[in-house]
Amino acid sequence: QNTASESTKTEEKIDMERAKKTAISDAGFGENEVTDLECELDNKDNKYEVSFKNGGKEYEYDIDVTNGNILKKEVKNDD
Repeated sequence: QNTASESTKTEEKIDMERAKKTAISDAGFGENEVTDLECELDNKDNKYEVSFKNGGKEYEYDIDVTNGNILKKEVKNDD
């Protein structure tokens, strides 16, 4: 008898919104300051891949699904 509420308790996974907020605030922006915001779940590696742009730069983050930690971040010139 695995109800939805039980499974969410045992696996305290973060949601996509929190992953996006984590990445954007780490970069020092608010959500209204970035463009081309994308977030997708990579089930194989158990991470969210978040990307967005601001001020001629493209930011890419990998966020751990289980705890919301930043696994990797990359900033590139957006050309």
